[in-house]
Amino acid sequence: MTRVTHDREGTIELWQQDDERWRWRWRVHHGDTVLISHRAFDSRAEAVESAREAYPDAPVPEPEDTAPRRTARRRLAGMATATAALAAVAVVVRRRAGRRAATRPRSGSLDRPGWGHPRA
Repeated sequence: MTRVTHDREGTIELWQQDDERWRWRWRVHHGDTVLISHRAFDSRAEAVESAREAYPDAPVPEPEDTAPRRTARRRLAGMATATAALAAVAVVVRRRAGRRAATRPRSGSLDRPGWGHPRA
């Protein structure tokens, strides 16, 4: 979350939600008043524009370097999840293939009637 203090009244805070959309809020220094933007924005620039329109005299925070790392962590988590899912599918397929091979007689087997060549 990015925070800049406005000396007289409060603080504008900008943050990116889990759905990667942006919001801003105005937090008053004295008391528990918090005013959250009425909607989420597709970009940080849109959220900044909205906050400036609502509070024109308040400074707006500069972006932090934490956003790219957060996105990289999400990508890494997604790749790890996909890798784990593929490994689980491979294990299940291999087990099923092993069970089928164990229950099927070998070709040409005469152990069971109906399999291979008929007995003479």
